[in-house]
Amino acid sequence: MKPIIIGTGITGSFLFSKIPQSFAFDKARGPGGRTSTKSLKEDWKFDFGATMFAGKTEILHDQKPIEVSIHSIFEKHGIDLQLKQIWDKDHFFPKAGISEISKAFLNFKLSQESGSQLEYGYHLTKIDVKSKKIFELTFIDQKTKSEIKIETDELYLTLPIPQILDILSSSPKNEIFDLWTKFLTLRNEYRKTLISSLYYQNLDFPFKNFDLDPEKNIPVTTVLRPNKPFEYLSFENYKYNDKKFSSQVLLIQYSEAFSDEYFPIWMNAEKKPTPESFQKIQTLLREDLQIPDPSDIWNHRWKFAQNKNPILPKSQPMDLRSPEFLEWKTLSEETKLIPIGDFVFGPRIERQIIGLETFLEVFLSGKYRR
Repeated sequence: MKPIIIGTGITGSFLFSKIPQSFAFDKARGPGGRTSTKSLKEDWKFDFGATMFAGKTEILHDQKPIEVSIHSIFEKHGIDLQLKQIWDKDHFFPKAGISEISKAFLNFKLSQESGSQLEYGYHLTKIDVKSKKIFELTFIDQKTKSEIKIETDELYLTLPIPQILDILSSSPKNEIFDLWTKFLTLRNEYRKTLISSLYYQNLDFPFKNFDLDPEKNIPVTTVLRPNKPFEYLSFENYKYNDKKFSSQVLLIQYSEAFSDEYFPIWMNAEKKPTPESFQKIQTLLREDLQIPDPSDIWNHRWKFAQNKNPILPKSQPMDLRSPEFLEWKTLSEETKLIPIGDFVFGPRIERQIIGLETFLEVFLSGKYRR
């Protein structure tokens, strides 16, 4: 009976690479989750979740913070990513797109171990607890619409908490689910985030007005503007486009207040803006950035973009001896049902990978130490 991992974002793909003889399932058509890369045409490529990651993070060890490098974990696991620096010497992105991190973990595992399995288009709908803590999972195959049942004695759920709670509420009642529902409900607070990718065939953007400098040795093409409607700006063409292109690709992530207000009317089925949202974007482009309308636009929305109350907040070193973390860890070890992801380690890529590595080193009495 093999461990099963639900989801192939950063958390799920790392778990898949680390846990021997495991199965990974995702209802999407490919990996990445909230670390996804999109290519709409040759010169229109962008990341629309995370756009970079830091090379190091801090973990409390014997009450003293120590820096841990994500690069050492990549090297340890044989992950060969072509990285470039952006913003400063401590931040990076994969040259082929941020989703390459998930793909690298998944592909490395599949190339090394024939007994593991990866399936897309499988939607987990319910879980039934059999005798001796065996979990029977019910999936819907998105292609055939048929129902598929699989059993496991070790289950990792890397979904946002609201989706986990939906699955548990649709499952036969069990004390394990009651324990996790009580625990997860306390952490069930997420912010919405709206996204726009603006494509310009030609754009003379006033970079200096925003303290940006794409011509630096390490390009400064990203800026965070807390609480402004255009909260986060990233010129993605300087990451991915060849210099032969004159086009500009501006990625915008909107503030929480703006995202809450416009979420219901943000886009149509083709991910184009509705007339109402396009009018608002036009106004903000002219009044805030003082630039014209784009040649084309692609909108996206994340309903559960980021957990607002993680067990290990991103503003602090990761304290793996904190009461909240130990409560989650104990419940995971005892039930073998492990909800895991950004609600534990926070939203940053490096924190999730470093936190997962440290957790698995001691999980199940060192079962996955190597």
